[in-house]
Amino acid sequence: MAGIKIEVRGVADTMKQVERDYREFLERVADTIVEEAPNFTPKRTGLASRSWESKMTQQGRNFEVTNSQPYTVYLEKPYVKSKQAPKGIIGPTLTSVERKIK
Repeated sequence: MAGIKIEVRGVADTMKQVERDYREFLERVADTIVEEAPNFTPKRTGLASRSWESKMTQQGRNFEVTNSQPYTVYLEKPYVKSKQAPKGIIGPTLTSVERKIK
């Protein structure tokens, strides 16, 4: 009885391309968050709005989006009644990013 042999080639190259595509996609999402977040950040002085940034994590597989202003976290709290950002910052930003990335 004859057997069938299937040889798959190029898996390593394909995996490298998938990794590159994954990293590019994450970078695109992070960059879009940094572009969109200022639109939803209250602008009393504009400092918090200008303080959004993204960076790759040490593992090199993820990106972090941060705002260096310590008071920015309070703008997300439900008990802070911001007239400029009544729904917070992150939720509206991610909704906007989702529309742009699709």
